[in-house]
Order: sequence, then structure tokens, then C-alpha cells
Amino acid sequence: MNEMKWTQTGSSPINKDNMAAIMMVNQSRPTTRTRYIDIQWFTIQEWKQAGDIVMQYINTSDNSADGCND
Repeated sequence: MNEMKWTQTGSSPINKDNMAAIMMVNQSRPTTRTRYIDIQWFTIQEWKQAGDIVMQYINTSDNSADGCND
């Protein structure tokens, strides 16, 4: 947000319907199964620790990003 010159007053929520993805972000270190996404993992960790994002669960049927909602 800062790079785009937008003021961020709180954490931006990231809604996920995948508990494994939420748990992976909330881990304190990557696992051997996540080694292929190390760079992305560290970037997300920086954003989370800075309070820029917060991961939260959303039911699949409520997740408009999936594009399968009626």
C-alpha cells in the first residue's frame, strides 16, 4: 500500500477458504513441503509481522474470489 502511496490504517484482511494456507502463513518458519515458495512465504511473513495483512477463514460458498458463487 505504501508503494502505491495509499495510507493503510489497519491490517488488510485476506480471506481464504483453505485452512492449510492459513496455517502455513501463521507458521513461524517454512516447512520442507513449502520450500518451493520460500520467497513468497518470507514476503507474506513480513507483511503479517508488520500488521499489513491478517489471514482469516471464509467459507467456500462465501468466497467470491472462487467465482463459483450463485
